[in-house]
Amino acid sequence: MKLYSSFRIDLQAAIGKGSNALMVDAIEDVLGDALPQVPRLIHGTDEAVWPLLEQAMRSGHVSRIGLDDTLLLPSGDIATDNAALVRAAKTMINSRVS
Repeated sequence: MKLYSSFRIDLQAAIGKGSNALMVDAIEDVLGDALPQVPRLIHGTDEAVWPLLEQAMRSGHVSRIGLDDTLLLPSGDIATDNAALVRAAKTMINSRVS
């Protein structure tokens, strides 16, 4: 089977933050064997957003962030716009790289 470069698997979790990492890990275990070369986008909604962004960074996958995913910054404050969420995500990424 030939896969095109625009093909990816979107893993989106929308449940409480405690079980998301385990759920995504279980899915990754299956996909890793079945489709190891297919890129993954890991992201969540509401309280799952920030833990899954961390998981995406640890696993080398891409993620996304925006007001359609969450209204809250990692601190729990309400984000004023998408740019505030992107800045918070960039801060998380930069702190892991440093």
